[in-house]
Amino acid sequence: MDFPLILSGPILRRVEPTLVSVWLALSKPCTVELSLWNGRVKDDSSDILFKFIDGAKITEATTETRRIGANLHVVVATVEFTPENQLLPGRLFSYNVTMLVPPDAGGTVQDLKSLGLLSDAPKLPSGKPHLPLGYENGFLPSFSLPPADLTQLRIAHGSCRRINQPTDDGMAWVDGFIKQSLNDPNQRLHQLLLTGDQIYADDVPQPLLPQLILRGQKLLGLPAGIEEFLPTIWPNANAKDASFWPADINHFPPAMRQQLIRSEARFSTTDTAHHLISFGEFAALHLFSWCNELWDLDELKDFDDIFTEFADQREVDGVGIKNAELPDNWGAIFKKREFALLEDLSDDDKGEAELDDETLKKFVSFLFCELPRPKLKAALKPHDSGDPSDVRDGKPRKPLDADLLLIKNLAQMSDAKKKESGFSEILTFARQHFDEENKQLEELRKKAPTDTEESQHLQKKIQHLQEHKHFHLFFKRLQDDFGGKFKTSKDADPKKPNPKEEVRLFYQTLPEVRRALANVSTYMVFDDHEITDDWNLCPLWRDRVLAAPLGKAIMRNGMLAFALFQGWGNDPLKFRQGEHKRLLTLTQQLFATGDQKKQQEITDLLEPMFGLNQQEQADNTKQLSWHFSVRGPKHLLLALDCRTRRSFISRYGPPGNISDSALKEQIPEKLPAGLEVAIVISSLPVFAAPMFDELVAPLVYRTFDVKSYLEHRDKIIQGMPGTNPDAIEGWANDAERMEALLKRLEPLRRVVLLSGDVHYGSSQQMSYWKKDDPEPARIVQLISSGMRNVMGMVFPADRHFGRVQKLIAAKIGNERLGWQKKADGLLEFPAGARVVPALKSRLRTSPVLLPTTGWPAGTKIKTVPDWVWRADAIRDDRADKDRPESIKPEEISRHDSDLTGADFVKTYQEIVKRHASQLRKSKHGRQTLVAHNVGIVSFNYKAAESQPGRTLHVLHELYAVFSAIEAPHTPQRPEIMTRHETLLAAVEGATIKEQRPQIGVAGGTQ
Repeated sequence: MDFPLILSGPILRRVEPTLVSVWLALSKPCTVELSLWNGRVKDDSSDILFKFIDGAKITEATTETRRIGANLHVVVATVEFTPENQLLPGRLFSYNVTMLVPPDAGGTVQDLKSLGLLSDAPKLPSGKPHLPLGYENGFLPSFSLPPADLTQLRIAHGSCRRINQPTDDGMAWVDGFIKQSLNDPNQRLHQLLLTGDQIYADDVPQPLLPQLILRGQKLLGLPAGIEEFLPTIWPNANAKDASFWPADINHFPPAMRQQLIRSEARFSTTDTAHHLISFGEFAALHLFSWCNELWDLDELKDFDDIFTEFADQREVDGVGIKNAELPDNWGAIFKKREFALLEDLSDDDKGEAELDDETLKKFVSFLFCELPRPKLKAALKPHDSGDPSDVRDGKPRKPLDADLLLIKNLAQMSDAKKKESGFSEILTFARQHFDEENKQLEELRKKAPTDTEESQHLQKKIQHLQEHKHFHLFFKRLQDDFGGKFKTSKDADPKKPNPKEEVRLFYQTLPEVRRALANVSTYMVFDDHEITDDWNLCPLWRDRVLAAPLGKAIMRNGMLAFALFQGWGNDPLKFRQGEHKRLLTLTQQLFATGDQKKQQEITDLLEPMFGLNQQEQADNTKQLSWHFSVRGPKHLLLALDCRTRRSFISRYGPPGNISDSALKEQIPEKLPAGLEVAIVISSLPVFAAPMFDELVAPLVYRTFDVKSYLEHRDKIIQGMPGTNPDAIEGWANDAERMEALLKRLEPLRRVVLLSGDVHYGSSQQMSYWKKDDPEPARIVQLISSGMRNVMGMVFPADRHFGRVQKLIAAKIGNERLGWQKKADGLLEFPAGARVVPALKSRLRTSPVLLPTTGWPAGTKIKTVPDWVWRADAIRDDRADKDRPESIKPEEISRHDSDLTGADFVKTYQEIVKRHASQLRKSKHGRQTLVAHNVGIVSFNYKAAESQPGRTLHVLHELYAVFSAIEAPHTPQRPEIMTRHETLLAAVEGATIKEQRPQIGVAGGTQ
C-alpha cells in the first residue's frame, strides 16, 4: 500500500503557558510548522491550505522531523513563549500543522485542511473513515490550559487499552467528553493521563500481527533494501556468538513464536505466540493504536492463513517438496531450550531439551517440507470441519494423540487409525528415521569404551530413539502450540469472541480516538505491556533475559518505540540536549542502511541508555530517565517511572518498584508555593482495599505458583518461583518500599495518586501522620483500569463481591504503625499474654511495621511510632435514584408478610428474579467497578462542618457502559457507574479531625 503523508496524529502532547507541542508520525521528511490561534477558528474559503486573516493567529514555529526509517519520520513540533507572552488559562486555543516536504521527497506543502482532516466528509482521500479534527467542518483542533481555579480542573485518566477484547474502546469515550464542553475552556478536559499499557506488545491479536510485520518492514525501508536484523543464540552454544536474521515473516513467523520468546528471548510470560519482536513491529502497533491510516481489514489473517502461508513456501500444488529449504533460523523457531538444571526437569522436558539439531531438522523438514500440509494440519488440529463424522459426543474430534508415536502404543493402534489424517505418513517416517538412527548410534556405542560418559550418553539416546521419544515430545509440543489456534470461517463459535471481530470492533472507533488525542493535552507513562508482561520482574529474570541476545533486543526495541512514540512528547525540551538528544541522533542512524553490522554498532550504543548493559537497576543514574513533571496554575503533575529504576529484596521475590535514589529524583521535597495539590501517576497502584494489601498480597503470588505447578509443572514458572507478573508487582508486596514511597509523598500533604494496571476501577483514602503532626497528610488513590481490558477471571470473582465488600467494611489491616528501627519495648503486653508468632516476628524487623489489630487485649503502645496511617475504601454514596437507570436495583412490591401468605411462591419468585437481575449488575459496584472504565478527576471546596474555613474534596467519576460484555457490538453511551468523593485537605482555619490509629481503638475521618 502507498503510505499517506500523516501515518498517525496529530496528538496534542505537553501544553504549558510557555510551550505547546504536537506529535506526528509522517511518511516523508518534512519541516513542520506549528501555528497557534486564539479561540476556536475555522476556514470556509476555497483555498487548499488553511487561511484565517482576522488577526487571531498568535505565532508559529518550525521543527524538523527525525528520520527513523525510509518511510517513518517522527516529530514533536513545538512552539515556545516567553513568560511575558505566555498563554493564559480560561481561554481556548486552536492549532494547525503545516508540512513542507523538500523537493527531493516531492516538494509539496500540506496542512490539516489540505489533507482533508478538517472536513466533515465521512472518508479521507485514502478511503479511511474519518471525523473532522475540529468537531465541525472547517474548524481546527483546539485545547484549553489547566484553569487558575482548581475546582474547574478536569482530568481524564485510564490504562490497559488492549485490542483483542470483545468490548468497545474507552479511549473513544474521551472524544465524547471533549465534545460535551467544546466551547467552554473551564469545563473541557484539560489533561488526559494514560497511565500504562497503551499497547500490548505481548498479546497482539493473531489476525493483526502479519500486517504489523509487513508494515514495520516497509516503514523502515523494504522493499528499497533497508531491513532490520534480529539476533538469536541458535545455532551457537554461546549467547555471545549471536547469529542475525532478517526481521520478516519467514524468519520470525507470526503466531508461531513460542520458542523464540521462551527459548531465545528467555521471557517467562505466557503470552508467547503473538509477541512483538522487531522494532518495526513495535512502531507499527503504536501507529495502528491511534490512527486507522495504515490499516487494511482485508489483510486480517487467522492461524489457518498464517500456517498455510508458512507451509506453502515449501509446497507446490499442495504437495510438500522433499529437501525444500527451511528458514535459515529454523532451529530458533522450533528448538526448545531449558534454563533449569537438567536434573530438575521432568523426563519429558529432559528428552526434548537434549534433542540435537540434526534430528530436529529432520523432524521439521519432514513435517513442513515433505508431509502434505492438509495432513499435517489434520494431525495437529481438532477435526471441526463441520462434517458430522468429525464430531464425537457433541464435540470436535481431537487430533490423534501424539502418545501414539511411542512404540509401546503402536501395537494397540488399529489399521484404520494409522490411515487417518497424516498419521500414516508420520508413523512411517518415525519408524524409518529411528531405525536408521538407532543402527548408527548402536555402532558408535559398540566402539565407545564401556562405562564412560560417552557410552552412557549414546545408550540414553538409543533408548529415546527406540521409544520414538524425541519425535513424540516434539510432535506433542506442536499439537499443544498450534492445535488450538487453527481458526477458519467454519470454526466460528458464537459463545466465544471471534478474534477478527474484536479487531474490527477496535478499528471502528479509531476516528474518535484520533480526534480526542488531537484536542486534549496527553501524557503517557509505560507499564509492563509496552515491553512484555514480565518486564524487570526480579534479578533472576534480568540475568536470563539480558544474557539472551533476542531478549535484550526485544527490550531495546520496545523501549526505543516508547521513547519515540510516547516519552518524547511528555517532555520535548529534555530531548533537545544531553543523552536524550543523543538517543534521537543514534536512532536516525540505526536504519540508515541495511547493513547488519552497522545496526549492531548503533544498538550497542543504545542499550546502555536503557540500562540493558548491567544487572543492577536501582542506582543506574547513567540510563535515560523517564519520569517527568508538569506544573499547572494550582496542581503539580508528577509521573513516576515504576519499571526501570527498581530495587529488589531477593533474587526471586517481588520488586521494589522505585529505589531510594530514584524516589529522590522523581518526587520533590515539598509542593511549590501557590500550588494546592500534587497529582502523582504511579502505573502500579500504591495501596488498594486495605484488606487485600494486608491479607491477600503477601500470599497471592505464591498461590499462583502452586496452581501453575500443579497444572503445568515448571512449564509456566520456568525455574522462576514467585514471579507471576499479575500477582507480584503491587507496591504492597514490598511493604518497605511502599512505606518509603509514602514517606516521600507525605511532605506534599495533599496527594492524589492515579494508577491503572489492575483491570478495575476504585478509590481509596489514606490519612498519614508523622510523629509530631497535629493533623494528617491526605493521600488519595484513584484507579481506572482498563480502557479496553477486563480480565476474564474477574467476572466470576465479582459474583462474590458482596462477601468481599463485607471484609473491606470490617477494615482488616487498614491501619499501620511504623518505627524506623527495631528496639525493645515498642509495645507493652499484659502479663501472661500470648502474642501470635507472626506478629511477634514483625517486632524484630527494621523498619518495624505493625497492624493495630490482632494483639492481646490490653496491649499498649509504649514508644510513640515514627509514623502511622489509616487507609479506607471509598464508597459511592449516591441514592439509588441518582445512579444510572441500567444498574438501579429493581424494587420489590411484596412485603415480609407475603412470604407466609397463600401467594408466597410468587413472592419468592419475585425476590429471586430481582436478585438474579442485580447479579448481572454486580460489575458496577459502589466500591469496585469491574467493567472497563475511564476516570474523570475533579475538585471542589465545601464549607467546613462545625468550624470555620473550608475543606477541599477530590471527586472520582468512573464512566462505563452496562452492556459492554452482554452486547459488545452495540456501542453504548458511557455513564457514571461509580462515583467516589473524599476529603483531601482542610484550609482557611479548618482542621482535619481524625484520631490517630491506636491498638484496640477504632478511628476514622470526621
